Amino acid sequence: IATTAYVVGMVGGNIAPAKSLAANGYVKLANGLILQWGATSGTSVTFPIAFTTWRNIFLGNTYPNTDNTTNISTYSLTGLTFSKTSGTTFWLAIGQ
Repeated sequence: IATTAYVVGMVGGNIAPAKSLAANGYVKLANGLILQWGATSGTSVTFPIAFTTWRNIFLGNTYPNTDNTTNISTYSLTGLTFSKTSGTTFWLAIGQ
């Protein structure tokens, strides 16, 4: 049987991660990993919280977009810009 102290120790002392489960949201896990996501009809994204060291960014499908031309132009610890022709772009960023 796991005690509360054991579980707290296993998850790094923070049972409830920092999070915002909004449409453009994030979850910050006890080990420092941050998952952020969202959607935009524009060509730039400001992350809900800034990363501190590294990040990987994945652009999902832009809908509707008949020529699939969504490309990242610039990115930083706080956001990204990209080019596209139309539609809503869904994105996911992973980092610390």
